[in-house]
Amino acid sequence: MTDADASQSQQMLDDALVAEYLLATPSFFERHPEVLGGLRLPDPHTGRALSLHERQLKQLREQCALVEQRLASLMVVGHENDALAACLQRFTRELLLTRDAAAMPETVLAGMREHFSVPMAALRIWGVAEPYAVLPQAQAVDADTRLLANDLHVPYCGLTGRYTQTRWLPDDGRQARSMAMIALRRAPQTPAFGLIVLGSEESDRFQTGMATNFLERIAEIASASLSRLLSPDASEADQASAA
Repeated sequence: MTDADASQSQQMLDDALVAEYLLATPSFFERHPEVLGGLRLPDPHTGRALSLHERQLKQLREQCALVEQRLASLMVVGHENDALAACLQRFTRELLLTRDAAAMPETVLAGMREHFSVPMAALRIWGVAEPYAVLPQAQAVDADTRLLANDLHVPYCGLTGRYTQTRWLPDDGRQARSMAMIALRRAPQTPAFGLIVLGSEESDRFQTGMATNFLERIAEIASASLSRLLSPDASEADQASAA
Protein backbone atom coordinates (compact mmCIF):
# COMPACT_ATOMS: atom_id res chain seq x y z
CA MET A 1 0.00 0.00 0.00
CA THR A 2 1.36 3.39 -0.95
CA ASP A 3 1.57 6.32 1.43
CA ALA A 4 -1.30 7.99 -0.46
CA ASP A 5 -3.50 4.91 -0.07
CA ALA A 6 -2.64 4.65 3.61
CA SER A 7 -3.44 8.33 4.12
CA GLN A 8 -6.79 7.95 2.34
CA SER A 9 -7.70 4.87 4.41
CA GLN A 10 -6.81 6.71 7.61
CA GLN A 11 -8.94 9.68 6.51
CA MET A 12 -11.93 7.42 5.83
CA LEU A 13 -11.47 5.78 9.25
CA ASP A 14 -11.25 9.15 10.98
CA ASP A 15 -14.37 10.36 9.13
CA ALA A 16 -16.27 7.26 10.17
CA LEU A 17 -15.23 7.68 13.81
CA VAL A 18 -16.27 11.34 13.82
CA ALA A 19 -19.64 10.55 12.22
CA GLU A 20 -20.22 7.70 14.65
CA TYR A 21 -19.38 9.89 17.61
CA LEU A 22 -21.66 12.74 16.54
CA LEU A 23 -24.58 10.38 15.87
CA ALA A 24 -24.10 8.74 19.25
CA THR A 25 -23.64 12.07 21.06
CA PRO A 26 -26.30 14.55 19.85
CA SER A 27 -25.66 16.67 22.94
CA PHE A 28 -22.23 17.61 21.58
CA PHE A 29 -23.61 20.58 19.68
CA GLU A 30 -25.66 21.63 22.69
CA ARG A 31 -22.48 21.83 24.72
CA HIS A 32 -20.56 23.49 21.88
CA PRO A 33 -23.02 25.71 19.96
CA GLU A 34 -20.13 27.76 18.58
CA VAL A 35 -19.01 24.71 16.56
CA LEU A 36 -22.44 24.28 14.97
CA GLY A 37 -22.69 27.99 14.22
CA GLY A 38 -19.25 28.10 12.71
CA LEU A 39 -19.68 25.20 10.32
CA ARG A 40 -19.31 26.19 6.66
CA LEU A 41 -20.21 23.80 3.85
CA PRO A 42 -19.51 24.33 0.13
CA ASP A 43 -22.50 24.82 -2.15
CA PRO A 44 -22.37 21.89 -4.63
CA HIS A 45 -23.44 24.19 -7.47
CA THR A 46 -21.58 27.44 -6.83
CA GLY A 47 -18.84 26.33 -4.46
CA ARG A 48 -19.70 29.24 -2.16
CA ALA A 49 -19.36 28.50 1.56
CA LEU A 50 -22.70 28.19 3.32
CA SER A 51 -23.59 27.83 6.95
CA LEU A 52 -25.13 24.55 7.99
CA HIS A 53 -28.47 26.30 8.38
CA GLU A 54 -28.28 27.76 4.87
CA ARG A 55 -27.26 24.42 3.40
CA GLN A 56 -30.18 22.66 5.08
CA LEU A 57 -32.62 25.28 3.85
CA LYS A 58 -31.25 24.95 0.32
CA GLN A 59 -31.62 21.17 0.39
CA LEU A 60 -35.13 21.49 1.76
CA ARG A 61 -36.09 23.91 -1.04
CA GLU A 62 -34.68 21.51 -3.65
CA GLN A 63 -36.61 18.60 -2.16
CA CYS A 64 -39.81 20.67 -2.09
CA ALA A 65 -39.28 21.66 -5.73
CA LEU A 66 -38.87 18.00 -6.68
CA VAL A 67 -42.05 17.04 -4.82
CA GLU A 68 -43.93 19.88 -6.55
CA GLN A 69 -42.74 18.67 -9.96
CA ARG A 70 -43.90 15.13 -9.22
CA LEU A 71 -47.24 16.40 -7.93
CA ALA A 72 -47.71 18.54 -11.04
CA SER A 73 -46.94 15.52 -13.23
CA LEU A 74 -49.50 13.41 -11.35
CA MET A 75 -52.09 16.16 -11.70
CA VAL A 76 -51.51 16.29 -15.46
CA VAL A 77 -51.99 12.52 -15.70
CA GLY A 78 -55.10 12.78 -13.53
CA HIS A 79 -56.61 15.50 -15.73
CA GLU A 80 -55.85 13.44 -18.84
CA ASN A 81 -57.52 10.37 -17.33
CA ASP A 82 -60.55 12.45 -16.32
CA ALA A 83 -60.82 13.78 -19.88
CA LEU A 84 -60.61 10.25 -21.33
CA ALA A 85 -63.22 9.01 -18.87
CA ALA A 86 -65.55 11.83 -19.91
CA CYS A 87 -65.03 10.92 -23.58
CA LEU A 88 -65.76 7.28 -22.81
CA GLN A 89 -68.97 8.27 -21.05
CA ARG A 90 -70.16 10.38 -24.01
CA PHE A 91 -69.23 7.57 -26.42
CA THR A 92 -71.22 5.06 -24.35
CA ARG A 93 -74.20 7.42 -24.13
CA GLU A 94 -74.37 7.81 -27.91
CA LEU A 95 -74.29 4.05 -28.41
CA LEU A 96 -77.08 3.57 -25.86
CA LEU A 97 -79.18 6.18 -27.64
CA THR A 98 -78.71 4.52 -31.05
CA ARG A 99 -81.93 2.57 -31.54
CA ASP A 100 -81.31 1.45 -35.11
CA ALA A 101 -78.87 -1.46 -34.97
CA ALA A 102 -77.90 -0.84 -38.60
CA ALA A 103 -76.57 2.59 -37.61
CA MET A 104 -74.40 1.16 -34.83
CA PRO A 105 -71.20 0.65 -36.88
CA GLU A 106 -71.21 4.27 -38.07
CA THR A 107 -71.94 5.47 -34.53
CA VAL A 108 -68.90 3.55 -33.26
CA LEU A 109 -66.65 4.98 -35.99
CA ALA A 110 -67.94 8.51 -35.51
CA GLY A 111 -67.26 8.18 -31.79
CA MET A 112 -63.66 7.21 -32.48
CA ARG A 113 -63.14 10.32 -34.57
CA GLU A 114 -65.12 12.82 -32.53
CA HIS A 115 -64.59 11.77 -28.91
CA PHE A 116 -61.13 10.21 -29.06
CA SER A 117 -59.65 12.36 -31.85
CA VAL A 118 -58.63 9.36 -33.94
CA PRO A 119 -58.43 10.65 -37.52
CA MET A 120 -58.79 7.26 -39.20
CA ALA A 121 -61.09 4.46 -38.08
CA ALA A 122 -62.61 1.40 -39.71
CA LEU A 123 -64.22 -1.83 -38.61
CA ARG A 124 -65.37 -5.16 -39.97
CA ILE A 125 -67.80 -7.60 -38.40
CA TRP A 126 -68.73 -11.10 -39.49
CA GLY A 127 -71.51 -13.50 -38.62
CA VAL A 128 -74.13 -10.77 -38.91
CA ALA A 129 -77.84 -11.43 -39.33
CA GLU A 130 -79.19 -11.30 -42.88
CA PRO A 131 -80.72 -7.78 -42.66
CA TYR A 132 -77.30 -6.33 -41.88
CA ALA A 133 -75.27 -8.25 -44.46
CA VAL A 134 -75.44 -5.27 -46.85
CA LEU A 135 -73.65 -2.92 -44.46
CA PRO A 136 -70.19 -1.78 -45.65
CA GLN A 137 -68.72 -2.95 -42.35
CA ALA A 138 -70.12 -6.46 -42.92
CA GLN A 139 -68.31 -7.16 -46.17
CA ALA A 140 -66.37 -10.41 -46.22
CA VAL A 141 -62.93 -10.66 -44.63
CA ASP A 142 -60.27 -13.29 -45.24
CA ALA A 143 -59.42 -16.14 -42.91
CA ASP A 144 -56.16 -14.48 -41.85
CA THR A 145 -58.07 -11.48 -40.51
CA ARG A 146 -60.32 -13.72 -38.44
CA LEU A 147 -57.32 -15.58 -37.06
CA LEU A 148 -55.62 -12.28 -36.25
CA ALA A 149 -58.70 -11.04 -34.40
CA ASN A 150 -58.98 -14.28 -32.45
CA ASP A 151 -55.36 -13.94 -31.34
CA LEU A 152 -55.82 -10.33 -30.16
CA HIS A 153 -56.70 -10.78 -26.51
CA VAL A 154 -55.32 -7.31 -25.83
CA PRO A 155 -55.32 -4.44 -28.35
CA TYR A 156 -52.36 -4.19 -30.69
CA CYS A 157 -50.58 -0.84 -30.82
CA GLY A 158 -47.58 -0.01 -32.98
CA LEU A 159 -46.40 0.76 -36.47
CA THR A 160 -48.53 -0.29 -39.42
CA GLY A 161 -45.87 -2.66 -40.70
CA ARG A 162 -47.18 -5.54 -42.75
CA TYR A 163 -50.79 -5.44 -41.59
CA THR A 164 -53.09 -5.36 -44.60
CA GLN A 165 -56.01 -4.30 -42.40
CA THR A 166 -54.80 -0.69 -42.78
CA ARG A 167 -56.36 -0.82 -46.25
CA TRP A 168 -59.74 -0.54 -44.55
CA LEU A 169 -58.82 3.00 -43.49
CA PRO A 170 -59.54 6.08 -45.63
CA ASP A 171 -57.21 6.44 -48.61
CA ASP A 172 -56.35 2.75 -48.17
CA GLY A 173 -54.41 3.71 -45.05
CA ARG A 174 -51.54 5.23 -47.03
CA GLN A 175 -51.33 8.13 -44.57
CA ALA A 176 -51.26 5.94 -41.48
CA ARG A 177 -47.93 5.68 -39.66
CA SER A 178 -49.15 3.99 -36.48
CA MET A 179 -52.20 1.90 -35.74
CA ALA A 180 -54.24 0.12 -33.12
CA MET A 181 -56.35 -3.00 -33.63
CA ILE A 182 -59.14 -3.97 -31.24
CA ALA A 183 -60.89 -7.32 -31.40
CA LEU A 184 -64.65 -7.47 -30.82
CA ARG A 185 -65.98 -10.31 -28.66
CA ARG A 186 -69.27 -11.25 -27.04
CA ALA A 187 -67.36 -12.12 -23.87
CA PRO A 188 -63.72 -12.64 -22.82
CA GLN A 189 -62.07 -15.76 -24.23
CA THR A 190 -64.76 -16.21 -26.90
CA PRO A 191 -63.98 -16.07 -30.64
CA ALA A 192 -63.84 -12.59 -32.14
CA PHE A 193 -66.71 -11.46 -34.35
CA GLY A 194 -65.06 -8.27 -35.58
CA LEU A 195 -62.08 -5.98 -35.64
CA ILE A 196 -61.69 -2.22 -35.18
CA VAL A 197 -58.69 -0.59 -36.84
CA LEU A 198 -57.52 2.88 -35.79
CA GLY A 199 -54.86 4.82 -37.64
CA SER A 200 -52.85 7.99 -37.19
CA GLU A 201 -50.39 9.98 -39.27
CA GLU A 202 -48.27 10.31 -36.11
CA SER A 203 -45.86 7.42 -35.71
CA ASP A 204 -45.95 7.74 -31.91
CA ARG A 205 -49.74 8.00 -31.47
CA PHE A 206 -50.06 4.24 -30.99
CA GLN A 207 -46.84 2.89 -29.53
CA THR A 208 -45.75 -0.65 -28.73
CA GLY A 209 -45.94 -1.11 -24.99
CA MET A 210 -48.36 1.75 -24.36
CA ALA A 211 -51.13 1.28 -21.79
CA THR A 212 -54.26 -0.15 -23.41
CA ASN A 213 -56.75 0.19 -20.53
CA PHE A 214 -59.02 2.64 -22.33
CA LEU A 215 -58.80 0.73 -25.60
CA GLU A 216 -59.93 -2.38 -23.74
CA ARG A 217 -62.89 -0.48 -22.28
CA ILE A 218 -63.75 0.77 -25.77
CA ALA A 219 -63.59 -2.82 -27.04
CA GLU A 220 -66.01 -4.01 -24.36
CA ILE A 221 -68.51 -1.21 -25.00
CA ALA A 222 -68.31 -1.45 -28.79
CA SER A 223 -68.57 -5.25 -28.67
CA ALA A 224 -71.72 -5.13 -26.55
CA SER A 225 -73.32 -2.61 -28.90
CA LEU A 226 -72.32 -4.26 -32.19
CA SER A 227 -73.33 -7.73 -31.02
CA ARG A 228 -76.93 -6.65 -31.75
CA LEU A 229 -76.12 -7.16 -35.44
CA LEU A 230 -75.05 -10.79 -35.09
CA SER A 231 -76.99 -13.77 -36.26
CA PRO A 232 -78.31 -15.94 -33.37
CA ASP A 233 -76.21 -18.88 -34.60
CA ALA A 234 -73.06 -16.79 -35.18
CA SER A 235 -71.53 -17.95 -31.93
CA GLU A 236 -71.65 -21.63 -32.97
CA ALA A 237 -70.27 -20.81 -36.40
CA ASP A 238 -67.40 -18.83 -34.89
CA GLN A 239 -66.60 -21.65 -32.52
CA ALA A 240 -66.38 -24.06 -35.43
CA SER A 241 -64.17 -21.75 -37.53
CA ALA A 242 -61.82 -21.18 -34.58
CA ALA A 243 -61.45 -24.88 -33.85
